[in-house]
Order: sequence, then structure tokens, then C-alpha cells
Amino acid sequence: MLQNKPSRSLSHHTKITDYMKKFIETNYRVSIPSSMKQSRQNKQNKSIDKTSNVFKVELPIVQQNVCLKQSQYNKQEKERELLILKALQKYHHPCIIELRHHFMNNNQTNLLFDFMPLNLTQVIQGHRQRNQEIPLILIKSFAFQLLRAITQLHECQICHRNIQPDNILINNHTFELKLADFSQAKFLFEGEDSINNVNNVRYRAPELLLGTTKYNNSIDLWAYGCVIYEMWTLNVAFEGNTQEEVIAEIIKILGVPKKHELQSMKSQFEDIKMPQIKKKEWEFSETIEFIKQFIKYTPNYRGKAQQYLNHQYFKDVLSGQIRLNGRELPNIKNLKSYELEILRFNEKQ
Repeated sequence: MLQNKPSRSLSHHTKITDYMKKFIETNYRVSIPSSMKQSRQNKQNKSIDKTSNVFKVELPIVQQNVCLKQSQYNKQEKERELLILKALQKYHHPCIIELRHHFMNNNQTNLLFDFMPLNLTQVIQGHRQRNQEIPLILIKSFAFQLLRAITQLHECQICHRNIQPDNILINNHTFELKLADFSQAKFLFEGEDSINNVNNVRYRAPELLLGTTKYNNSIDLWAYGCVIYEMWTLNVAFEGNTQEEVIAEIIKILGVPKKHELQSMKSQFEDIKMPQIKKKEWEFSETIEFIKQFIKYTPNYRGKAQQYLNHQYFKDVLSGQIRLNGRELPNIKNLKSYELEILRFNEKQ
């Protein structure tokens, strides 16, 4: 069902540098020719002015591909990203991309990860082009795996701040999901100031759109709800290219925020005149009802990631026996011990 198609943004092959060749040879214990292929993907992060190059590096001798992310070195941002990736290494979480190696070269930060063939954007676009819905059981499987990743991050006081389909990687053979791209991630603590120009504007929580610099991890849950909506409908939840356009789309669903909601979002514009837009309702479905848990103005009303792990929506996933066209989907066999404890605790509530 999921086709392993090359990304349309993949460009020409380039020769690997001698430094990179030596590094990979040393760490992977393979001998590779200097003409080893790299598929290069230019990744432009539009929310902050930064460009990185992502390479698919082919290691033919060991029949292994790795992903190499190259970025211009920025001391504050790169050290923070590397610190977070290293902190996550010890958990070996199956739903989070794991840093394998890192090195500096020509004032560039180089990060090596396991290669994943697709991202969720490609999956959604493929189904849209075929006018074919993503099967509900697959949506639930992806949603559960992504929630596990978010729960792990939040348990570590890490806010991803860039959850969107581009950064959700998919193995089209096993249907495994991994959350990637920690370039905007941050150890986030209550009450501290942080930049609000994070994530793609379409997945940006309303408190960020309204200018707050004091927010919490619930911005990840807003984006999570947007991602599930996009899988369910094959359309972006809140379409728009500017903050004003996205706010208008949010108001269509949630209505004009009340004064107490503006205060809860710590908006810098409590006296702002909101556009008077006719409110519309999303069509009722099991998935939409689940999404509504996260698409709320008041950040604290979105709850905590961990409390949704054994939500009724995931009943099929938690049964441990889910298949799609005869193929087994990722199930709860690889749950971490703390995740099992959370599930048992939630069941008692």
C-alpha cells in the first residue's frame, strides 16, 4: 500500500568527502569507494532562517543505508540539538530516530541516523493522489506510535516544537514510525521565555500565533492533533501561509477565543480585534472526537501526552493483534517498562 517512491526533492548524487569517507569507514567497519553515492535532499526550514542538507548515504558492502544531516555550525542551536539527541540515546525508544554518530567537518555539523524510506507527508500525498483514504487501523497505529514518542520527550522535559508530517518518518515495509528533526527541540521548563517562531505555521498552536513567549509542552499536542486530522482527511487542518490566515481557519472551528482563553494562552494581544467568522463544525467520527482533545485554545485543557496512551481510541492497537492486508502492524510488544506502568496507572483512574 505504501510505495517506496523517491522524494521529489532528491537531487543529484555527489562524491563523498575524504573526511566523511574515513569517518563512516571507521565507525561502520566497511571499506567504501570515494565515489559512494549520496542522495541529497535540500531541506529548508521556513519557520527559522536555517538550511540543512539531508543525504541518503548508501553503504553497499554491508547493504545498509544511513541518513546524514549536514548543517552549518551554530554554537547555541547545534549544541542544543546534539545535547537533546545524546540525552535520548540512552532510552533507545523505537518511535524516536536515534543518533548513531556525529562529527564536525569544515564548520559543518554532521549527524548520522538510521535511514527511513518515507515521511508522513509522502504517505498522505500518495493517498491523496490515488483518492484513497488511509485505513483507520493504520491511522491509529501511526497516532499511537507518535504519541509514544511525544510522551518520551515530555517525560524528559523536552518539547519538540516542530511536529509536522515532514518530520515523521515511516518504514513502508514494517509500518514503523519514528519522530525526527530535533533542530528546534528544547528542554522546556514552566515560566521561561522561548521564541514563538517555531514549527510550520499550519501546525503552530494558537498561543504561539498570538505572540506568547511563555508556553509549555502542550504546543506539541496541538500539532499532534493537526497531524492526525491530516491523516484522517488527507487535508491540512488549518490551511494558510501566514499567521493571520491560520488564526482565521482556527476561529472557523473553535470560534472567537474568549477573554479567559486569551489569558490562558498568555497572548500579547488580549485586546486584539478578532475577525468575526462563522463557526463550522467538524463532521462527527471516532477520530475527530479524539482530535478534539488536543485542538483547544486553553493549553492546559489539552492534557498530558501520557494520559492518552490507553485512550479508548487505541483499543485495537492495545489489543496487540492488529493487521493490515494480512501484514502485522507495530504493536505493544516493544513498550518500555515506564509506558506499561503509565498504562496500568491510567487504567486505575
